[in-house]
Amino acid sequence: MHTGIKIFITLAAICSLFSISSAAIGSASYFEQHTSSVCFGDESRGVDVVAVNPAVFNAKDVCGKQMGVTCVGGAKCKSTKKIMVKIVNVCPPHICPRDDDISLSKEAFTKIADINAEKNLPD
Repeated sequence: MHTGIKIFITLAAICSLFSISSAAIGSASYFEQHTSSVCFGDESRGVDVVAVNPAVFNAKDVCGKQMGVTCVGGAKCKSTKKIMVKIVNVCPPHICPRDDDISLSKEAFTKIADINAEKNLPD
């Protein structure tokens, strides 16, 4: 059993005169409470925020970058529209074991998926 919903992730960063973007399929879970973040400490960055896998977090300068997330998990999706979330934290490896796994704020997660989907996604 794997927790989360299937998601399509786009990460775009504007660098000088060109843009860099990447896309991947991963899984998303959610967190209930906003706590201090690695990127911004106790400073709030809104409710549409995300924690990314340690490999992604450590390999790139991602704090504050916007990430597009689209639910592609079928019946578990409430919407197939892309939402934009801000990267504010690193997701613990036991919650985000794969590079493309993320943990969304509960507010962001519920915009795209059924809150009960997080607990019952088969591998």
